[in-house]
Amino acid sequence: MEREIKRHLAHIVKEIGPRPTGSSSNRKAEKYLAEEMESYGLEVEREAFSCLDWQLGEVFLRLGGREVPVRAADYTRGGEVRAPLQCCGSRKELEELEVGDRVLFLYGELTREPLMPKNFPFWNPREHQELLALLEARAPRAIISLSCSPGVLLPLIEDGDFPLPCAVVGQDQERFFLEQEGQPVHLKIEARTSPSRGANVMASRPGKGPVLALTAHLDTRPGTPGALDNGTGLALLLALASQLGRRKGQLPLELIALNGEDYYTNPGQVLLAETRLGEAGHYGLAVNFDGIAYREGPTGFSFYQCSDNFQARVQHLAEQYPGLVKMQPWPQGDHMIFVNRGLGALALTSRRIFDLQPGIIHSPGDVLELVDPRKIARAASFILDLIEDLDRERGGKVAGA
Repeated sequence: MEREIKRHLAHIVKEIGPRPTGSSSNRKAEKYLAEEMESYGLEVEREAFSCLDWQLGEVFLRLGGREVPVRAADYTRGGEVRAPLQCCGSRKELEELEVGDRVLFLYGELTREPLMPKNFPFWNPREHQELLALLEARAPRAIISLSCSPGVLLPLIEDGDFPLPCAVVGQDQERFFLEQEGQPVHLKIEARTSPSRGANVMASRPGKGPVLALTAHLDTRPGTPGALDNGTGLALLLALASQLGRRKGQLPLELIALNGEDYYTNPGQVLLAETRLGEAGHYGLAVNFDGIAYREGPTGFSFYQCSDNFQARVQHLAEQYPGLVKMQPWPQGDHMIFVNRGLGALALTSRRIFDLQPGIIHSPGDVLELVDPRKIARAASFILDLIEDLDRERGGKVAGA
């Protein structure tokens, strides 16, 4: 199994590489997953949706007579702007400013955390949407934000529906920008979008009773090879497919490669929520794989709305697998679309996932050298044992809310 896992990782992470939703490389990943699952004897279908393919070219920022290191926010509008700099560090100040024909620099309380996109469907705080609306109403020529995290360029706004060019600079630039207020800024972002498509890849094994969903997202942010996020989850899904295609069982299964977890509107997740998740009683439990097999630390599992009996069974089974431990809930993955519908879920990730965000996850540094394939094989064996345990119930009650 480990040899096959290494083959999958090499193809997905190195040969295909970055695979943002809507891109040609994303479609290559779809094709690879579908063909591999079909070769294992599973029934495969693709559920398609519309999206945009976003392409980034040159990014340039000059202020105070010097070039400044800058990153364009993912999915931003392109444009070339020459205008005076206006600084703003609070919501109150933003409400009172006359921005006019200026480039707006945001810092302070305004950049404490990234804002959810305007049309993000699953979790969208009102204060985020109010701030986005206020920024849009002030209509600056462009927005440059101070990074929301030290040591990396973490944008405030990553949203293809936001109508202004957005970029981010490091926290070490704050003093320099404040000293340059009123001075001319030259910002250039070459970015373009074109209509495209994406699809969820779904393989199934028939059975009786509610379906057990095994999920991992196939897309990445632009510019990252996505080894941990989420080449490892896909390699685990394919390792399971290779075994489950040869095994009979009463428990109905769907192995779902979801497409859009790192896209600003989650189109694949929305599609699943509108179709199969909309069918009462279709699913009984979801098991999601995302960011597993970091070379340092154990693999963690966490429960969401599962019965005490199910949790005890899983924890007893995990005791047979060194390096597999219970961890605190991690409500940032695709398991939450099932949880939000009142279903139970089990999520597997690296217990050090919080140390990897930001800095590695969503960055060019998310490379294959960070991955331990043995941990993927161990997790696959654990899930296969869990499926066999559930199969003894003939596809019965797999979790209790």
